[in-house]
Amino acid sequence: MLPEKALLLSQLTLTDPDFTKALSAQVAPAANPESTQTKSAHVVLPGSWVESTTGNTINGFYKPTTTSKDEKNNHPVLMGKCEVAIGVFMNMWLGKTAAEDRLVFDDSGQIVGTFSRKLPDYKPMASFEHPVPSGEIDELANPTTVEILIKQNVARLLTALWGIGNIDVNPYNISIKGEGSVLDYGQCLPLFMLIIEGSDGFLKRLEEVVVYKPQKLVGEDLNTLPILSEGHYRNHWPTNFVPGTLNLYKQFQSYETFRKLSVNSHLRVEIAPGKKVSFQEQMFESLLTMLLTYDPEMLRARLNDYLGDLPLDFMSLPEARKEALCKSDTVLFNERTDKAPFVKHMMTVFQHQYDELYRAVVFYQGFKLEDGPIAPVVSFIEFLRNRPSARKKTIAWAKEQNTLFSFSDAAKFNAETMEDRYAQIWRDAHVIQFWVLWHALIKLAKDVAKDLRIKPIPAVPDSLFKIEDNITETGQIIKPLMDQARDLDVSVDSDPDSNVTQGLKLLNEFIVKLTEASVKYFDSTRNLLNIQENDEYCEALLSLPKLYHKKICDAWSSTAWVGCFVGLVRELDSLHGNLRLDLHKFADDDALAAPVKLNYTALLNRSYKDQEVVNTFIGALFEWANAFDRDVLISLISQVKDLYEAKWFNCRYRGPEIAAYLKDLEKRKEVDGANILAYVLSTGECNKGSLNTSIIENILPLVLRWRRGFGGIDNVNLMSLDNALSGNAVDSVYYTQKIVDYVRTAEQFTHIYSPLSQMKFNRAMYSWVNKLSRERFAALVNQALNDHEPEYKPNASHATQWYAFLRTTVRTVKSYTVGGTVSRRPEVLDYLQDKDLSNSGVLGSIFHFKDGGIDEPTAVFGVPATERPFNLCLFDLIFAEMTKEVSASAAAGVRLDSALEIISKVDKLSSKHYPHFPSFKYYAKQYCQHTNDQLAPSQAAEQPTPLPTTPMLPMASSM
Repeated sequence: MLPEKALLLSQLTLTDPDFTKALSAQVAPAANPESTQTKSAHVVLPGSWVESTTGNTINGFYKPTTTSKDEKNNHPVLMGKCEVAIGVFMNMWLGKTAAEDRLVFDDSGQIVGTFSRKLPDYKPMASFEHPVPSGEIDELANPTTVEILIKQNVARLLTALWGIGNIDVNPYNISIKGEGSVLDYGQCLPLFMLIIEGSDGFLKRLEEVVVYKPQKLVGEDLNTLPILSEGHYRNHWPTNFVPGTLNLYKQFQSYETFRKLSVNSHLRVEIAPGKKVSFQEQMFESLLTMLLTYDPEMLRARLNDYLGDLPLDFMSLPEARKEALCKSDTVLFNERTDKAPFVKHMMTVFQHQYDELYRAVVFYQGFKLEDGPIAPVVSFIEFLRNRPSARKKTIAWAKEQNTLFSFSDAAKFNAETMEDRYAQIWRDAHVIQFWVLWHALIKLAKDVAKDLRIKPIPAVPDSLFKIEDNITETGQIIKPLMDQARDLDVSVDSDPDSNVTQGLKLLNEFIVKLTEASVKYFDSTRNLLNIQENDEYCEALLSLPKLYHKKICDAWSSTAWVGCFVGLVRELDSLHGNLRLDLHKFADDDALAAPVKLNYTALLNRSYKDQEVVNTFIGALFEWANAFDRDVLISLISQVKDLYEAKWFNCRYRGPEIAAYLKDLEKRKEVDGANILAYVLSTGECNKGSLNTSIIENILPLVLRWRRGFGGIDNVNLMSLDNALSGNAVDSVYYTQKIVDYVRTAEQFTHIYSPLSQMKFNRAMYSWVNKLSRERFAALVNQALNDHEPEYKPNASHATQWYAFLRTTVRTVKSYTVGGTVSRRPEVLDYLQDKDLSNSGVLGSIFHFKDGGIDEPTAVFGVPATERPFNLCLFDLIFAEMTKEVSASAAAGVRLDSALEIISKVDKLSSKHYPHFPSFKYYAKQYCQHTNDQLAPSQAAEQPTPLPTTPMLPMASSM
């Protein structure tokens, strides 16, 4: 059965069926635009085929394979299969700008060649053989400035060609036109491909001498890319003055311009309005794309589509080549693997290549040549830290690629897998920082032990970070540290019971626990790595120093060692801050070489009560309330209410109100989570055990956990609160009070307790009162006075009158000793008798008692001697009358005065909170002493200043 993406020779329409005529690669050389011919080591025929699913004609080039009986045999079937596989691999990195090759079969099922799809906008570079003539300008064939190369993002092509080990990057195999593209994979993975292709002539034999040896990818190549490091020379490469094969025909005419990129890799060029980029940035972005897009399962699925279950079959090569392959790698090439699936073979080869790439890039530590012409190069971890957008760009690019090719789901890029890969890359790029810190702790322990011992101790382990060729996971680097930590000899033979010795034992415990946590994190497999794993390790980096810091510092307080230990703890704090994936993922880009700006030690040590921290949390809280599932939020508040138990001496009066409100929300879907939460928190107390405090205690960890998933500066600001929460040290009463203060004054809310609703309510009340006749208003006031002092009621009992006498006596004594009012009745009646005062002026004067305070009932022997404070009695009567009028208007179908609409939204349970809001005092003062000659403030063109509000907090960003 043929592979899914294979072609039949009978499907092809060839321009020239004469296979003996060697034709060009993709397009004409620059010297002769009309020509279709150039020198080629293989027969290449232009052709096309029609795609059955779309009916589109696919143009390209057919390259027939040769057999062992052919005289030259320089394109055997195995080479064709390798080229197809490498094309699939390169497509993973470069997408449609990498040439796609397909196997071509004859009717008997034998492989007879490969077909390479024509690349769009392909234009070969100018060479020594076909230069751009002197006096002519063709910047895409012969770029004369590094700006052109940067604008065309040549870094994207060069890093891919470097990563696949292509030693034949000549002017005919690369194009910078358009998006840029590459073709011809015959000399990629050179250790195998050159053997498979075979040698022919002097140049081929020279090539064989040069490259028949392993050529691994090394980080040093990135120091001066595109100029490669010493010992890693490529036969044909854009910066070569003399090609390795001495074939000057394939020298790039623009080789000097390519070489200048090494000196100017930091030069930023404007590639779009307002957007500048450097070669160095493009290089690292391309390398990250190469690392992120590698997915073994996806690659296997694609290779299966193109190659099916074909065997390796290297034994079909001529004897000399077969023997050379067996000698080159006895694991990959032997009698057993000969019949094994070719896809399995290539997966092993590609994994090896990726591992080399990973080691070279992820652990790259940067480069700086003192007083040299080469521009400094940042480390890979600096690039990751300062370019968080690069991850998002790569994933977005991969999603776009999924729409451009016809692949099964298994063969498509998987964004979740790429996120997992990024978490691995992010972790592994920090391993050097941990390695250095761990060895510094070991050295400190050894140095202290050395001072306390008479006999010498073993030498400190080598702290130089080295990556061996067999390392494929960071767990292989970190796991050996566990044995070293457990075997650390800190025994002393002098003064074993001293404080310094006890501190040394504590340090040993600390190192062991830190190593255990680090092995768990760095040895995790990629599919288990996520923000939660990262969080757990970062938490260990915080909690372990917190556990041991004070004990060790106390033990070593009189020694110089304490300063060394404190310095290393600060380094751990720095590692914690640098490593936090949740902070990084949604941070903003910074200059490529920007240092770490945040002092994480200071941020962690900052009080969580700092106003900036509080403001940030409040902003995050209400953003969370809107983002959280509304029904789940309502259920959460209801559960907290049900579990809440007030102190035995408190009266739990809010339960029915909250329950009724939450029930009412079932038919009010327009109310968002922020307003629901603000409504509940707007009333009630903020002491320990109160309902408001219980709600905040339950919600606070949920908000921090949710916010952590977004990263950004808000998470930085919340670090101290997060840290305090982990140690159960948060003063929840303090935070509850701050939040309640905010919801009572912030203008962002629209619930009935919001500042806007309070303003409307108070204005409606004073406006309504002002429209009453004086007689009706006086009747309400007198009724409230009788409710307040029931002895004045016509039907007052003797007991009530006698008790009133006691109350009056107590008030009189109190007024002469500590001050106070015997009765408010004379004061209130005086206001009513003042003909100059309007009704609203009388009401404002009454409510302005004690600057708007609620007059407390007088107590006799601890028992209240009045039923209720007078202001509350009057308020309840006025609200009841307003509600009756509003209800009557609604029943009669009369359109309600817009000023009274707020009254229809407030029920009896809700109304009782209004006299306790700051706005009650504020508006009492506004209307106090208001006269008949004045227009009511609610009707005035220049209305009274609304209740002062706290500034709007910046909502937490969801970057």
